[in-house]
Amino acid sequence: MRRFTVPILCALTLASASCRQAQPAQQTPPAGAAVTLPPIDGAAVLEHIKVLASDEYEGRAPGTKGEDLTVAYITDQLKQLGIKPGNTDGTYVQSVRSSASRYSSPPR
Repeated sequence: MRRFTVPILCALTLASASCRQAQPAQQTPPAGAAVTLPPIDGAAVLEHIKVLASDEYEGRAPGTKGEDLTVAYITDQLKQLGIKPGNTDGTYVQSVRSSASRYSSPPR
């Protein structure tokens, strides 16, 4: 089985991390009440994008060092946000089966 990073997870992580600001503790709103989220910090989102798009991450392709770095980065961001792992095995990463194709030259 291979681990694959999910672009949606990445986007949610970046958006969540960008919204995090020091705020006083808030009470849980009553059921059905609208919840207001803090504004997204564009500069913080840009910093996450710069990290994930850097040459160090080598394109983030599955099965590469870049994917491992990406998974580690996103996992660290989730931990910093205080988000608990969602898998039953206590991790943030889900293994999925995949059939991959290899090309001798880039597809056209």
